[in-house]
Amino acid sequence: MGRNDLRQNWRNVGLPLYLPAGAAPNLSLILGGAGARLDEMAAAYSAFARHGKAAKLRLQPDDPLSERPLMSPGAAWIIRRIMADEAQPLPDNALPRIVPLAWKTGTSYGYRDAWAIGVNARYIIGIWTGRPDGTPVVGQFGFASAVPLLNQVNNLLLAHTGRLPEDPRPQTVSRGVICWPGGQTLPAGDSNCRRRLATWLLDDSQPPTLLLPEQGGHQRYSFPGLAG
Repeated sequence: MGRNDLRQNWRNVGLPLYLPAGAAPNLSLILGGAGARLDEMAAAYSAFARHGKAAKLRLQPDDPLSERPLMSPGAAWIIRRIMADEAQPLPDNALPRIVPLAWKTGTSYGYRDAWAIGVNARYIIGIWTGRPDGTPVVGQFGFASAVPLLNQVNNLLLAHTGRLPEDPRPQTVSRGVICWPGGQTLPAGDSNCRRRLATWLLDDSQPPTLLLPEQGGHQRYSFPGLAG
């Protein structure tokens, strides 16, 4: 997927990425090198609670539901559990049926913005801190500035919420054991398996493994726009 495709895919699900006038997408997009609105980011994060479908925010109860597929239900479930600090796979009888708060933070260049987005069992919560004129606040970053507010809002909402919906493991997600650092399954005693780690597998597929040059994995990569 190229940089233009990445930007277009996000736009298609309701998250346009804003660039300075005359600027073109570049490799910094993958690290957050673009602008975005908090409400549109929160709408995109709703995919983790809506089985992979991102839904446009509705400001009134009777607003129509508009949603578009962003990822598979299994992928959304795995990522949400990771963001909720449940990366270590657990058996179904030990897996919390109601997901704890799943959250992600961010800090803009120059400490101008600090944000956090959380997904609990019923709500999407978006928090932004900063100055309206964009003046930097040295030392301000998402975890220190936005997460405390996120936790306060989350606790307040859950205190006034009745029964919460459950989030069972999809059939496409299973527990597996892979070898570190390659990511593949290897027999016991294999020299390339330094540690065995439990992980979630999607559709029984293992994480892609980069081959060593002697295994035919070496190839030349070029990055237009970068001098070297």
